[in-house]
Amino acid sequence: MIVGSLGSIGELYLLNIKLVDVASGKSIATKSRPYESLEALVLDSENVIGDLFGISIASSPVRIETQSTEDPATIKIGVAGAHTGDLASYGLPSLRAAELITRSINESGGIRNRKIELLVIDDQCKAELAARAAGEMVEEGAIGVIGHICSSATRAALDVYKDHNIIAISPSSTTPALTKDGTYPNFIRTISNDTAQSSTAAAFINYSLRLSNIAVLHDGGTYGKDYAESFRSHLEDEGNRVILFEEISVGASSYSGIGFTLRP
Repeated sequence: MIVGSLGSIGELYLLNIKLVDVASGKSIATKSRPYESLEALVLDSENVIGDLFGISIASSPVRIETQSTEDPATIKIGVAGAHTGDLASYGLPSLRAAELITRSINESGGIRNRKIELLVIDDQCKAELAARAAGEMVEEGAIGVIGHICSSATRAALDVYKDHNIIAISPSSTTPALTKDGTYPNFIRTISNDTAQSSTAAAFINYSLRLSNIAVLHDGGTYGKDYAESFRSHLEDEGNRVILFEEISVGASSYSGIGFTLRP
């Protein structure tokens, strides 16, 4: 018996034909043929079985199941980032952009007749909230995630995404370690990493501003500290003198102590 099923791969229709032993129900052989259109598939239907298996279609009972592999359900894409709090100015633009493109695609009929559904979660750029958000994305069936915004939040979520084969693409997580050693092959970013940025900043200070004695302050976070360390390294490579490298307390009422330290 010959059993056929109709599926798709990219823009092509894929006719899968299986040769099945009637007595045992076991598959003897399976072959596939791609078509650019359903019309081409129909026109070839009389010849395809003979071509693939070398048998006459009249010599074997045929059962064709035209089961499309397209899922009528929505395509779920996560958008995770800081949508409230001090860093919302970084997260909200990405969310609004995702909403605009989703609306445009859905109004045009979706992707292969499937609409996009955004799963929006606010992690406030906090690692513990990001890890929880990643679990929720998995439970809700996200196939990919736009986010996270901060490197510390992204790092906290990536193990969950990796374990469930979910791609994450960040517009702003710049910590080099996220891509440097290949630990997270499921992670992509659309921005230069801290190494490239800090190298440019150091060159600007050295060649454009022509400053030699530099103070470097950071907030102790994953992004701030990693960037500051890379920046210091590039400054020293350029021959600059880093006279102060210090972590500050975010939200402190005064930073006058640093000013006193920097006085000549």
